[in-house]
Amino acid sequence: MTLQVEGFFINIYNRTYILIVGGYAMTDLERKLYRIIYNMSRFRKNPSMDDLKRKTGKDEPAIRIAIKNLMSRKELEWDKDKKEWRFK
Repeated sequence: MTLQVEGFFINIYNRTYILIVGGYAMTDLERKLYRIIYNMSRFRKNPSMDDLKRKTGKDEPAIRIAIKNLMSRKELEWDKDKKEWRFK
């Protein structure tokens, strides 16, 4: 069973949840990482890999792949000079 509701794509049988933002689809992990980084950045704290692993329950390779996907779609950008995340 598949539902399309206001930007969300939900496949109930496979438990796939995808949020569509700006024409691109975010997986559940990408959406979660984006929100974690965004919320922690509001308080001028960059989350460490240990923070991300603890908050998502995923391993480092999965987190790195999801972050690279977000960066390749220009959802996230790392400012090397200021050492902070930039958001779309």
